[in-house]
Amino acid sequence: MILFSSQFLIAQSDFNKAIKVEINLVRKYDSVIHKDFLRYEIEKEQNVINSDSVKVKYFDISIDVINTSSKPIYLWFMHCSWFDNFEINNDYMNFDGWGCDKNNPHVKEIKAGDKLNFKIALNQCIKFDYPSNGTIYGPQVEYTKLGLIVIGDIYQKESINVFDYDLYMNDKSKRIIIWSNPLKLLEYQSKPLEIRIPRNK
Repeated sequence: MILFSSQFLIAQSDFNKAIKVEINLVRKYDSVIHKDFLRYEIEKEQNVINSDSVKVKYFDISIDVINTSSKPIYLWFMHCSWFDNFEINNDYMNFDGWGCDKNNPHVKEIKAGDKLNFKIALNQCIKFDYPSNGTIYGPQVEYTKLGLIVIGDIYQKESINVFDYDLYMNDKSKRIIIWSNPLKLLEYQSKPLEIRIPRNK
């Protein structure tokens, strides 16, 4: 993938040489929460829940964004909801985000050999523990990776205008994603589907 701009031309391989994303599992735990907090997910998946609360699996994750190049790099992040600048490679993990009163995009500098550290909780979709009627889930994406969304020229502090940030983030063709190492977080074992074929008498 190559990112084109009127100001710069940078290949995906160049970003991979300059940026490394490492994630580590700090702890995993279950939490019982009221189902109203998951109303959107429950309505979407039609989960069968016979109580007022649900058990949700959580995973505390530490994220290191490392500058592996020999000069400073500049990355865009939202000031409060910085997790918006990451993607998850599967559809069963979600960022356990938070609301923000003051939120704006800004550039963070990472000096050569230095890193930024973030901490976030992921929660596993409840669809496996509370499947909708008649639903059988097959094999899933085995590992979880987090992808750092990179926009602009990482070697120029002001390669894009702050007012163009949303335009770049919303236009996925302008993104480059740097994927982390994989973590095996999924706590679900798919069951083989049995198909009974009637015998001819």
